[in-house]
Amino acid sequence: ETEVEEERLPAGPVTNKNLNDDATAAAFFDEKIGGAASGEDAALFSQLNLSRPLMRGIEAMGFVTPTPIQARVIPVALAGRDVCASAVTGSGKTAAFLLPTLERMLYRNKG
Repeated sequence: ETEVEEERLPAGPVTNKNLNDDATAAAFFDEKIGGAASGEDAALFSQLNLSRPLMRGIEAMGFVTPTPIQARVIPVALAGRDVCASAVTGSGKTAAFLLPTLERMLYRNKG
C-alpha cells in the first residue's frame, strides 16, 4: 500500500462548485508536473526522458525539438497523470498522446 501526499484540493470530488473558487481552480488546473524535470518545457526530445527505442524512432524521423503541446503534455502523461489538452491541427497532438502510451506499454509489468 502506498501513501499519497495530501493534495491542495478540497476533500471529496472535484465539482464545478468548488472549482469556482479561484484558489482551488488554480491548484487544480495550473499545477505543473516537472516539464524537462525542472518545471520548464523541454527544448529537445532528449530532455523528455523517453526510452532509447522511442528516441531512436524520433531521431530516425528527423525530429529534434518537440512542439509546444508535446513539450507540455509528454512529461505529464509519463508521470501517469490524466491530460486534457487542445491545439491546432498539425501541432503534434497525436505524438504527444502516443509517445507516453508507447513508453508505458514498453515497460509495463508483463504479469
